[in-house]
Amino acid sequence: MFLKKKEQPEMRPESGGHTKLKPKPEEDPEFHKYRVEYNRAGCIGGDICTFIDPKHFVMNKADGKADFVGAKLVDGKWVIEELHDPTMIEPGGEMRRAADCCPAGVIRVVRIKTGEKVAGH
Repeated sequence: MFLKKKEQPEMRPESGGHTKLKPKPEEDPEFHKYRVEYNRAGCIGGDICTFIDPKHFVMNKADGKADFVGAKLVDGKWVIEELHDPTMIEPGGEMRRAADCCPAGVIRVVRIKTGEKVAGH
């Protein structure tokens, strides 16, 4: 039986010859800032987002589409420019699940620091 070598944390040299642990990306507060876009015109009223994330999405009884709470209209889409949400790295995070489960694919979440799409179609 072979024993697997225990992995060591990544070290980086600092001034003065000392080494310091390199922080994990998720420890950086900027890592948890997201831009969330919602294309309300494409909403089909599936009501899934309002069930999963009632803090950010509520059903509008007048037209049967979801309203995006706290968002502003930018170029035809409802947007939260900067949402700080450490739960977004978890698949079970409410906003992330709402975006991933939207049957119309009209919710998109992007990490501001890297520009990578985190959730949505």
